[in-house]
Amino acid sequence: MRPQEDLCTAFETRLIDYEPLAYYRPYVLPPGIPKERADTLRKAFQETLKDPEFLTDARKAKLDIEPITGEEMENKVNKLFKLNPSLVAKLKGRPRG
Repeated sequence: MRPQEDLCTAFETRLIDYEPLAYYRPYVLPPGIPKERADTLRKAFQETLKDPEFLTDARKAKLDIEPITGEEMENKVNKLFKLNPSLVAKLKGRPRG
């Protein structure tokens, strides 16, 4: 197998492994937001997603509500961007462009 095919396979595998992320619609905060504020917003968001009136309105609008926590989404995103060290080493040796 040629080196380009190695990299291609690695990238394709990584994309296929995490394809389900395409089905999430995360809300994000800007970098540097204080942890206390982020925690408060996460808690309020989770409470909203459990609110009976909100869920009734969502059903009427034919919206599927299948929430995950902020921590779960953060873990998924972190895992997505965590590259295998051997792949990083291969990429560093490649010309750009």
